[in-house]
Amino acid sequence: MEIRCLILDHDDTVVQSSKTIHYPAFLETMSILRPQITPPTFSEYTSYCFDPGFINMCTDIYHFDSTELKIEYAIWKKHTFSSIPALYPHIDELIRQFKKEDGIIAVVSHSESKEIRRDYLHHFGFEPDIIFGWDQPDHLRKPQAGPCEHILQKFRLLPAQCLMVDDMKLGLIMSKQVDIPFAAAGWSIESEHIQTYFRSEADYYFETIRQLHDFVFEK
Repeated sequence: MEIRCLILDHDDTVVQSSKTIHYPAFLETMSILRPQITPPTFSEYTSYCFDPGFINMCTDIYHFDSTELKIEYAIWKKHTFSSIPALYPHIDELIRQFKKEDGIIAVVSHSESKEIRRDYLHHFGFEPDIIFGWDQPDHLRKPQAGPCEHILQKFRLLPAQCLMVDDMKLGLIMSKQVDIPFAAAGWSIESEHIQTYFRSEADYYFETIRQLHDFVFEK
């Protein structure tokens, strides 16, 4: 069945942001809130973001309380506000061609809508058709099914007409709840254990954006 809607994660799927924005922001947070603790390496940080997830890393591993989480958020917003991350090579061609052929671009991400909108306008000259970011209420955030359910209803789509693309497990958990096929963004995944997980659990694993491009336009 033809893919009519790409449901895209943002960070480390479309833009290269963890190494340049999110990880440096977390290092700054650790230097302020936990200066006595050696911060995680980038590899450890990525692994924690995958499992148990970023918020659980903050609360369960580093034991941030509610006040400290607000400090973490403020530092993160400072970094995301001040930097526009670069695209992954060839993602521009995929998104532009898909949009030109009347495809629907939906973004479901733990970045916030304002920055996602800014990044799309900067890189592509248009906004996604719909965005569900961290600024949404809990039931409309990954891994809840709400974003996908809303997309299916709003655009009158069948699950098989969509493809979810993400580099993290929460996107897979979300898409499985509504039977939307899931593709792992292997081009950004450096960890062998995350690669192994997705090769086993995802419907598709694409090592390159070229592979994803060919798959989307051959459907």
